[in-house]
Amino acid sequence: MKVTKQDKELMEKAAELIKKRRLKGRIDTASALITNKGNIYLGVDIVCKSEPCSICAEYSSVVSMLTHGEQKIKTIVAVADDGAILPPCGKCRELIFDVSGGDSDIIVNKNEKFRLRDLEKYYWRG
Repeated sequence: MKVTKQDKELMEKAAELIKKRRLKGRIDTASALITNKGNIYLGVDIVCKSEPCSICAEYSSVVSMLTHGEQKIKTIVAVADDGAILPPCGKCRELIFDVSGGDSDIIVNKNEKFRLRDLEKYYWRG
């Protein structure tokens, strides 16, 4: 699917956040998501010297959404400090699927997005 004007606004919000919240060498990515209710939640990654303590930007924005009582992600994006769009890693895809289901749209580059269920055709359900 092609990205919409609303999707581009999400990309801009994430890009703005990374500029405001940058900790040199520790925050490289920001995420923005919009829920089915139209609310936007933001998050940043945190890179720790102890790798298991690090979190992805998508995790951060999903936690923010959950903290505010929502759980249906319409669209989510992660933007690196150089402006590149980063598709979510496997751990983040699983979190999004577990929280919101497979109908969330994932922006994978500046021009296209996919439904999560199409990226995760063989989603593990333990």
